[in-house]
Amino acid sequence: MDNARVEPRIPRGFQDFLPERMIPRQRMIDTIRGVYELHGFSPIETPAVELEEVLTGQLGSDKEIFRFLDGDQHVALRFDLTVPLARVCAQYSKVLPTPFRRYHVGPVWRDEKPRPGRFREFVQFDIDIVGDASVDADVEVLVTMVETLRSLGVPCFVVRANHRQALQAMIAFAGVDVGQTDEVLRTLDKLSRLGWEAVSRLLGNAPGDPLPGIDVVPLGLPADSVERIRRFVEIRGGDNGEVLEGLRAYFGDYEPARRAIADLEHIDATSRALGLPEGQVEIDLSIARGLSYYTGPIFETTITDLPSHGSVCSGGRYDGLVARFGDETVPATGASIGVDRLFSALEELGLVKARPSVTEALVVVLDRSMMTEYWKLAAELRAAGVRTEVFLGQKGLKAQMRYANRQGIRVACLLGGDELQKGVVAVKRLDMEIEAQGKQVEVPRAEVAARVRDLVAG
Repeated sequence: MDNARVEPRIPRGFQDFLPERMIPRQRMIDTIRGVYELHGFSPIETPAVELEEVLTGQLGSDKEIFRFLDGDQHVALRFDLTVPLARVCAQYSKVLPTPFRRYHVGPVWRDEKPRPGRFREFVQFDIDIVGDASVDADVEVLVTMVETLRSLGVPCFVVRANHRQALQAMIAFAGVDVGQTDEVLRTLDKLSRLGWEAVSRLLGNAPGDPLPGIDVVPLGLPADSVERIRRFVEIRGGDNGEVLEGLRAYFGDYEPARRAIADLEHIDATSRALGLPEGQVEIDLSIARGLSYYTGPIFETTITDLPSHGSVCSGGRYDGLVARFGDETVPATGASIGVDRLFSALEELGLVKARPSVTEALVVVLDRSMMTEYWKLAAELRAAGVRTEVFLGQKGLKAQMRYANRQGIRVACLLGGDELQKGVVAVKRLDMEIEAQGKQVEVPRAEVAARVRDLVAG
């Protein structure tokens, strides 16, 4: 038997979450779930592993997919939750309702180089509407995302919207070979991180003239094409109306852009009709989204006070994805929250309260011969909805109080022989100063569960 000592560590690009961070993170997920369900989205779950053929061809590079051989099957870890949804909709098309509104939260994996704030395993929380081709479905997804961030207490954020058909029309309008569409859009997707100077060189430099420190092959587009692209992504205005006016002026009567402009006009008009604050939904023609399956409106959401965090929520329409698994084109739109990135932002904004434990009340063990009474008391508290634990171990009263304080437990319940005889429980408030009046009171046993419930609720 090999008794060699193993160093406790995890692979690069992965992370552990201990209770102090996992508890508020789970509270955040619960809040998101509540908003999604208010909007009528229902949960699904899919395997972490899909057949390799299901996943390939959808990322910028299939090299980013974790894959392995399972017997005679080539399988891979899912890199997002949208492609598995498309597979589900095709596989169960006869039993799913139309439209189908779903949410899904779970880990995804990408085999890419780890860097600060970017991990190889991360959690996404998605909503999608499958089966509705109207732009109203896109608006519903956008509004749900706005309400989600509001519910999380995010003070200032902006949803930046664009349209994939506008981008495709721009590429054709700029005289770029349609075969380079995906490469151009993936390059434009780096605009917020690299800036126009670097992106323009990636677009215009010859393939053999790469940029130092950037692992992207330049596209070698003609200078006039790069200039037309620049004019498009730099269309700005004081409000969405001015941006739309600039977009119409850019394209003129160019037919391929008409649907995109009409959809963006509808998104803007509906956002204003719903009373969303001025500037919270902004048409930004530099938003590209790098994944190849988008076909219509696309958007990214950033927190105004934390622009360096990048997009905490993004999505768009992907009408052709389900058709990969059958003959029928099925319209679909959705959005994904990056749970880890959003949680990090909430921490930085001071909107997260770290807690080492979920326990609200501790039943202190003063006499181990009374363990049955302690279990009964804990059962009464739990029945009243109070998260309760009975202290386990051989430590005395002072050590148990130290444990409760370290765990952030608000109430301690003390029951000894004297209290048992008197029919009371001593309830001690651990969130009050030592000399505070009412820090410890005796409560009749029949009333203790209700009293503690009110204390922790307050």
